[in-house]
Amino acid sequence: MKNNLQGVQRVFLSGGEPLLRKDFVEIAEMYSSDFIVGLPTNATAGKALAQKLGGEVAFVNIGLEGPRAITNKERGDYNMIMKGVRAFYEAGLPLSFSGVMYRSTINGLPFLYQIADIFEAGKIKLIMPIKKGNGLFLKEEEFLSQEEYEGLFHSLTEMRQQFGWTPSVRMTTWTPQNEGYSILAYPNGETYAWPVYDAEDKVMFLGNLKEETIQEIWKKYPFKKNHLTKYLGKSIMVAE
Repeated sequence: MKNNLQGVQRVFLSGGEPLLRKDFVEIAEMYSSDFIVGLPTNATAGKALAQKLGGEVAFVNIGLEGPRAITNKERGDYNMIMKGVRAFYEAGLPLSFSGVMYRSTINGLPFLYQIADIFEAGKIKLIMPIKKGNGLFLKEEEFLSQEEYEGLFHSLTEMRQQFGWTPSVRMTTWTPQNEGYSILAYPNGETYAWPVYDAEDKVMFLGNLKEETIQEIWKKYPFKKNHLTKYLGKSIMVAE
């Protein structure tokens, strides 16, 4: 499958939680010589694996919404996550943080920013929840309006200036006007476009990377404009 990714620069070894795989280090080694490898993780296994991933992973992105009470409710064991974050940091792996913007958790985002600053993260990424997976069960009031998201962004950038926080902040709101799309590749080679709102599981099958090249799959990908808009940064609010 790796041979069919010619022309791709970055590969994100994602999940679920990718570090639950016992062979994750070996998987990272397969890709690290040819691609920039990103690791999105909840960091709970970071203490055990951080030292083994040095040189194999270009950066680690940790999902977190802020302080202990919010994290224990939304993500899992705060202590385990922070031990993992510290282990990645001590291993010298570049860090970033991602937080999902629920109405019930947005008060924790300044604390997330402080945590990111302590661990010298390059950026925090704030993401609107999407009605997929656990998001299907969210109450409607958990979603903010576009105006509220923009107000939150400006509030955090003002705090950044006030407190001297160094990470940049990026915010993605998933609307038909500015949302970005991704191509998901599963371990069996099956490749999907995501998100596809009118599909039951929010994905669209594109092909199999074990049988086709990424260029062939790209030709069938119906969201090229959105995808490029996202990755060129035109659909994301950014404060560097």
